[in-house]
Amino acid sequence: MKKNLGVTAILILASALPAGPSPAVRLETLDDFKVLEGRFQEAVKAVRPAVVHLAIIGGDSGSGVIISPDGWIATCSHVVGHRPGARVRVTFADGRSAPGVTHGVHLAMDYGLVKISSEEEEGADKKPFPFVEFGDSEALIPGEWVIAMGHPLALFKGRGPVPRFGRVGGRFPSGYLQMDTPVAPGDSGGPVFDLAGRLVALNEAQSPDTVTEGDFAPTNDLRKVLDRLKNSEVLGVERIEGSGGSVQNLMKQAEFDQYMAACLAFAEGKIGKAAGIFEHVCQGTKPDVMVFYDAARAFSLWSVQEGDPQAKEERAQRAVSLLAQALPLGSIDSEAIEQDEAFAPLRERADFRDLREVLRDKGRAAGVPPIYRWQLQYPSATEADPRHRKDGPELLKILSAAALPCGPAIFSVKQEGRIAAFATAVSQEGFLVTKASELFFDAPLAVVGADGREIPAIIAAQDEATDLALLKIESPLPAVIAFDETQEAVIGGTFLISVAPGGAALSWGIVSLPRFETGRVNSARRPPGKKPGRPSEKPGLGLSTRTLEGSKALEVTEVVPRGAAQRAGVLRGDVIHRADGQAPETPEHLAEIAAAKRAGDVLVLRVGRQDKEGSPFVRYLEVRLGSGGAGSRMGEETALRGPVSVRFEGLGTVVQHDGVVWPAQIGSPVVDLAGQVRGLNLARPDWTGTYLLPASRAAEAVKQLLAAATEKK
Repeated sequence: MKKNLGVTAILILASALPAGPSPAVRLETLDDFKVLEGRFQEAVKAVRPAVVHLAIIGGDSGSGVIISPDGWIATCSHVVGHRPGARVRVTFADGRSAPGVTHGVHLAMDYGLVKISSEEEEGADKKPFPFVEFGDSEALIPGEWVIAMGHPLALFKGRGPVPRFGRVGGRFPSGYLQMDTPVAPGDSGGPVFDLAGRLVALNEAQSPDTVTEGDFAPTNDLRKVLDRLKNSEVLGVERIEGSGGSVQNLMKQAEFDQYMAACLAFAEGKIGKAAGIFEHVCQGTKPDVMVFYDAARAFSLWSVQEGDPQAKEERAQRAVSLLAQALPLGSIDSEAIEQDEAFAPLRERADFRDLREVLRDKGRAAGVPPIYRWQLQYPSATEADPRHRKDGPELLKILSAAALPCGPAIFSVKQEGRIAAFATAVSQEGFLVTKASELFFDAPLAVVGADGREIPAIIAAQDEATDLALLKIESPLPAVIAFDETQEAVIGGTFLISVAPGGAALSWGIVSLPRFETGRVNSARRPPGKKPGRPSEKPGLGLSTRTLEGSKALEVTEVVPRGAAQRAGVLRGDVIHRADGQAPETPEHLAEIAAAKRAGDVLVLRVGRQDKEGSPFVRYLEVRLGSGGAGSRMGEETALRGPVSVRFEGLGTVVQHDGVVWPAQIGSPVVDLAGQVRGLNLARPDWTGTYLLPASRAAEAVKQLLAAATEKK
């Protein structure tokens, strides 16, 4: 899937789900979650037949959704190659397929339209196609629940469309929606539904930074141009009335090229050069809010670099002026500006403080164009749930009531100074199970309880089929988890809660795939039968450093754009004095400190800076590590899948849920809303899901591991 500013899309009857607005949802008790669970299951059952996979002959592939009984499919322009007339292979939810052809596209909003050649449909009688109705994307409010569907990564035989659950987070200045339904390459063009089963958005792009953010194209604008797309028109070269688009779509190509040159200069630390180019772009015909915002960032940083006091003051004034010019063009987040370290040189200025007060004034909505005003219309929703996240702390607190009884039986596994995985107690005689391939066989390990006490442990047995290791400690375990070997299979759409040590709800999600075959072990990752070794994913800081002579500290010489360090607020010129409490004497030493962790772990940096008067001050920054090496961008596989477990293949039959569980959190039990243990988190395979070992298989594996440990005695 491409990155822009960015949702997802064969028989659903209009009477299958309630008509009218999507009913409001209040979640205050576990019973409220049960009601939501039922509504989700009902909606997925109704719309799933209309979700399709699209393979462009000789081109890309992605997802789509049928929007009419005669076979029109909504998808993204980049899925169909941005052109009409291309041949398409359409694969339905039940595995059947049919030919199709691309029609019109809208480049600014990334809309595409495909028509099924129904008279040539393979293996089916001529009849209306399953389809979905449009909803009202403008009616979506922050925090509203939505359902994303598609074919993440690829079309897998027997898998069908994969549903995921999330909430609306906000709206970009371009008009695209942001949601926290986890998506991945292959989901592009797939649908997003409201709880009434109506199409409200198309999956446009996943965030390159986090699993909990994706960009989605609202469908109201698609409805406006649907007839023109059916006529195979190419739209969106210029922005149409009422629709959004990326920065590129708002400017002439020459201006956009200059904007990108300015961004590159900024990333390379050539702040003065970047400011000059940004200034020129701001004089263009259709500058976007982000152009002014980025220009303001450049002038702000330039105001504390070389130059006489008058020049520095003029740069600072220009930075504030550019921010003020951005106000009429789109929504600017006051909190984001306050947290943006690029504006640190301006924070003590009276004109900058006045501008921040203007941003805080919700009455300014009258001066903001309608496409941006949406973000300011729901103050009560913002106050009730500031982040509008599925895994928001208020919701996890409610769900912890179901998870709490498991808490005393869950531990962390610590090895070489890092948390490698979670472990679940399965025998009072000191036995626990955990994820085998996340461990080092050549290093001591310990289990850590909720009280923080570290207890030495050894690996007593390993089950290759499930990638579980049995740990043994010398202390008795009063609380254990008993997996039910006779438990019935969990059904699709069931809400599941992953449990953290101590019993808090770590995350929660829905059963996307009640039964999924994980296939063979990827020999490039770990051949069958090989004992667990060191994880292959190297964590990445996303920066370069040099040693400062005469001190045990490093100066940051480069910060990778959109990398882990930049997201944490690290700036070029920062001096790193400590990394997780250690003094990094060389760039290689810093890399070694980072290498002791896994992708997704947090590395705490103590950095020194200077304020605009040249006075030094210290900041502590938490860097959530990416992957691909201490100074590089994300590796190819991590960029595709996200942080993944060392082994996620060759595990047999599993359940996939969409709860966000990082590799270092695999190994704890999962419960349903009634508190019943439904299995054990087994692997993190990609951005979109987590594999669960069903309770029946977990019970069998535990029995075999305990028997093997007894035989060794």
